[in-house]
Amino acid sequence: MRDREIFSKLAEGVTGVLAIIIEAKGSTPRTVGSKMIICENGEITGSIGGGILEKQVMEEAKKLFNSKETTAILHYKLDTSERVGSLDALCGGNVTVYLELVNKKDEVIILGAGHVGVEIARVAEIAGFWVTVVDDREEFACKEKMLQAHSVIAQDFVEFLDNLSFIIDSLGSTFRLFITKRHSSAFGYFKIDA
Repeated sequence: MRDREIFSKLAEGVTGVLAIIIEAKGSTPRTVGSKMIICENGEITGSIGGGILEKQVMEEAKKLFNSKETTAILHYKLDTSERVGSLDALCGGNVTVYLELVNKKDEVIILGAGHVGVEIARVAEIAGFWVTVVDDREEFACKEKMLQAHSVIAQDFVEFLDNLSFIIDSLGSTFRLFITKRHSSAFGYFKIDA
């Protein structure tokens, strides 16, 4: 039944991280093929064993939502030893969990959280984009003002773009809009092919 619920969420286009046990040795709470999906809002469907294992997998899944990586393979020892990778569990076995970010939306990054940026964020969210808004003014870069944004960042534009530039090429479907009062700071980030 839970697999059906998971596949239903995937078919609906829910963005989430699918976690699947791909290897289980010894005593483990669930078997190979057990699945769960961790949605962006923290809601989970399915189970890979509960307890500390699921808690740890959920923490790792959260990292994928804001990473250029879309998959991860995690190895856990379900015992109480002090060894690296041990989860302080009594089962005694080992599990390997495969994580995959599914149904990730195209992203729009809006630099500028003024009145125009607010409206663009609203339209972009309605259009199905993952919306990130950046502004160098803390009073503008706040979740209360940018309700439609999935991520709001208070940071200098140039500093943000310098830190972002290493991921942009791998994302492919990220659109950048410069809606600032000082466009000159962003000109160096436009690439025009002749």
